[in-house]
Amino acid sequence: MIGRHGVVLSYMPSAGRVFQASNLLLWLVFVVLFP
Repeated sequence: MIGRHGVVLSYMPSAGRVFQASNLLLWLVFVVLFP
């Protein structure tokens, strides 16, 4: 999970927040679907 994303974040730190936000949304969806 940190492999490719880590490289991308290192080159685009500003996009890191977008990835974090999307990850949080995905986690919320998983928690709701699979409590």
